[in-house]
Amino acid sequence: MPPRVPERSLTIPARKLLDKVDFDIIGTLRRNARQSNTEIARQLGISEASVRRRIGRLVAEDVVQLTAIPNPTKMGYNAVAFIAMDVPLNQLDAVTEQLAARPEVQFVSTTTGRYDIFIWAMFKTAGDLHNFLRNDLAKIEGIAQTETFINLEIKKRFLG
Repeated sequence: MPPRVPERSLTIPARKLLDKVDFDIIGTLRRNARQSNTEIARQLGISEASVRRRIGRLVAEDVVQLTAIPNPTKMGYNAVAFIAMDVPLNQLDAVTEQLAARPEVQFVSTTTGRYDIFIWAMFKTAGDLHNFLRNDLAKIEGIAQTETFINLEIKKRFLG
C-alpha cells in the first residue's frame, strides 16, 4: 500500500526560495521574537527596512508565525494530550478543519503511518479531556478510532 501524502505542498514555491538572510532572521527570531527589527538589523548587519520587509514577507507567505508559546501547566491546563486518529482519506480535510476550529486544540497534523491525524490539546482537568473525547470527538463524522497519549511532562515547548 503506498504511503499517504497530503495534497498540499510541503515546500515553498520555487519563485520564493529563502536565502541566507531569511534563515538568519528566522534564527534570530527563534532565539528572541520580542526583539525589535532595529536590533535584528544590528545583529545581522543589514538595514531595519530590509528586516521589516523580509519578516513581513515571511509571515505573509506562511513561512513563519510570530506567536506566544504557552506553558500549559502555568496556565492551569493539567491535562495535556496528543490524540491520534484513524480517518478515511476522503474525510481528512473536513475532519482537520473541524479539529482546528476547536479552542482546546493547539496543533493539528495529517501524518503517514499508523494514524492519519495527530492533535495536541490542552484541558483544565482530566474530566474536561474525558468530555472532549466522549462528546466532542464523537460528534465529528469520519473519526473511526482514536488513541490518546497524555503528556506527563513537557521538556521542550518550542516549535521551531
